[in-house]
Amino acid sequence: MVLLSGHATKFTWIVLVLGWLFVGCDSGADRLPLDRRPSDRSQAGGQAVSTPPTVATAGSARAERHCDVILLNPEKVSDYLTLYDQMPDAVKDAIREHHFRDYSVYVTLVADDKSPDQYYVVRYYEYAGVSHQADVAGLERNADYRRWQEACEACEVPLAVPKDNQWWTPMEEVFHQP
Repeated sequence: MVLLSGHATKFTWIVLVLGWLFVGCDSGADRLPLDRRPSDRSQAGGQAVSTPPTVATAGSARAERHCDVILLNPEKVSDYLTLYDQMPDAVKDAIREHHFRDYSVYVTLVADDKSPDQYYVVRYYEYAGVSHQADVAGLERNADYRRWQEACEACEVPLAVPKDNQWWTPMEEVFHQP
């Protein structure tokens, strides 16, 4: 994961706090191949090794857990919170129809005396469909969702240069307590 300069310390702190908040994020570290376990970060040049989404079991249905992070423009915090507070029912319905469950968004301010204050946004959701890629594409074709998403993106600042159409930076699960 490539971080913008000056954000590494804050990002480490936020990941630790969010690990505590997100008991729903499963590391699966003991089930990863040896070369992908967290202890092997030194072999990846200190970079976090990307892992596939973890499959959760909710009753008899299986769901993939996803957790992502992005920065928030400090001047647009109020606008961003309003977008989520007043999310149209059509957007909520579209998210649900495309098999996204337990969708949660968290915002926190990380402040220290070494760098400017920064807002981080973390989203967590479970995907319970058959093809995540197809459902994301279907969701993005929904006009109501697309308008709402564009308004949200106007408030967001990616942690890294977006690649493969990933605006948000995926977080690596490091622990789960079922």
